[in-house]
Amino acid sequence: MTHAALAAQLNDALNRRDRDAIAELFTDDGVFLPSRGGRVANGSQDVTDTMLTWLSQYRPGSEFAAVREFYTDDEGHCEWKFTATDLDGNPVEIDGVDYFRFVDGKIAVKDSYVKI
Repeated sequence: MTHAALAAQLNDALNRRDRDAIAELFTDDGVFLPSRGGRVANGSQDVTDTMLTWLSQYRPGSEFAAVREFYTDDEGHCEWKFTATDLDGNPVEIDGVDYFRFVDGKIAVKDSYVKI
């Protein structure tokens, strides 16, 4: 599987809030560095919990969509747009970029940055 396909699968799993699918995409010792100074998550289960906790502030139906991306042998960058509705019914749009590092066909590092 290409790195682009792996990143697309992550966006799809996040959009579905599919705990098992998210965890399966990360190495056992995977790391997620959230934007805005959030707590670093270590290990596929902690990564999954952290991502799903963040998503819980939005109603189901939120969507991550890739805008522009490029990948090399073991790393890549994906510029994305997140559209959602918060729990109070307000529309939300967030632009960001993820830096990925890949190991053995899985995500080892996802370092996220948000445009403010």
